[in-house]
Amino acid sequence: MEDKLYLKKKIFNEVADISLGKGYETRVEIGGVVFSIKTDDYKLKRLIKKRFKTFVSKNTPDLFIEVQIREQIQTKGFGEIEVVKGKGENLFIHSPYAGLVDLEQRKGKLAIRMREDVSPVETFLRICSSYFLPDYDGVLLHAASVNSYNKGFVFCGQSECGKSTIARLSRRYSVFTDEISIIRRIGNTYRVFSTPFWGEMQGGIADVNSSAKVETIFFPRKNKKVYLKKITSFKSLPEIMRSTLFFANDDVRAQKIFELCHGIAEKIPCYELHFLPDNSFWRCILMKEKLLKRGEKTASRIVEGEAIIFTPEDSTIHSLNEVGTRIWELLEEERSIEDIVKTVCNEYEIEEKEAEQDIVEFIKELHGKKIVDVKDS
Repeated sequence: MEDKLYLKKKIFNEVADISLGKGYETRVEIGGVVFSIKTDDYKLKRLIKKRFKTFVSKNTPDLFIEVQIREQIQTKGFGEIEVVKGKGENLFIHSPYAGLVDLEQRKGKLAIRMREDVSPVETFLRICSSYFLPDYDGVLLHAASVNSYNKGFVFCGQSECGKSTIARLSRRYSVFTDEISIIRRIGNTYRVFSTPFWGEMQGGIADVNSSAKVETIFFPRKNKKVYLKKITSFKSLPEIMRSTLFFANDDVRAQKIFELCHGIAEKIPCYELHFLPDNSFWRCILMKEKLLKRGEKTASRIVEGEAIIFTPEDSTIHSLNEVGTRIWELLEEERSIEDIVKTVCNEYEIEEKEAEQDIVEFIKELHGKKIVDVKDS
């Protein structure tokens, strides 16, 4: 134990001793925050620039990181990331690197053992992002994110929940990342940012440096059926907190992150997304965004409490049961699926989670028969 404490102190001093002066600089912008990454090794600088090419920026730096190759640094034996807390500084030790974050000076220092492997630089950027994003009203999340027509959809969850599967099945849209996303509060809205931090799909899709207003947050659930279940902020807040990446043992920043997550849970609609390993879940998601109304080319009457509907285009008569008839009555005016589900569940005293999937399937069936018109909300 004493030997390891001595080693940690030695590593701490060695990393703290890094001071590059001029060096070779690459500026990387992640989540709207600009990192100045400086090294005294030109080949390493080129590798860093290549790795983060889409995120290279000319904007003024917000934070500063110095990286130096220290082949003799004794980090072997640290299989998991270990944190050593100092006065205003935190040291992170892992087998291929050791990094120091100075909270007051807003700087980081990183010692790596090999030039050819820039993954320690990426890991250290994740650590620094988790530290400093709260200062910019942002959080780093275990989440895939997708931009569909300037609407940001976020899929939160731990490993194996299906984030990469969802991202892989969303190629028709702009996939921000399949692993780690950033959400920031900007004014009265929340925006999700792409990141260079990928999981299984690393290199599979050209990453982009972009953002979109957060429309909805989903918590993936692998299932044999596809449906959405809306959840309250009381239930979504713990899910969001569990997905948050935060490495620092810092009470002030932890409180800030909790407040940010609470705001996200309060302001952004959250759903459980039960899905199959195909892209059918997107029909469910996009249908949620639609407004519904009776088809213009239909004629109907209520006979003995049941709707009889005639579609002239195919000269077909359709009859609806009691609940279907109530939905038809509601569709006399434009309504969202969410509004229909709430009304039906309140009137018939049934749980939303039991009825939502059936109602969505019923409306999709009516739309397929051209009984119901659908348009963007």
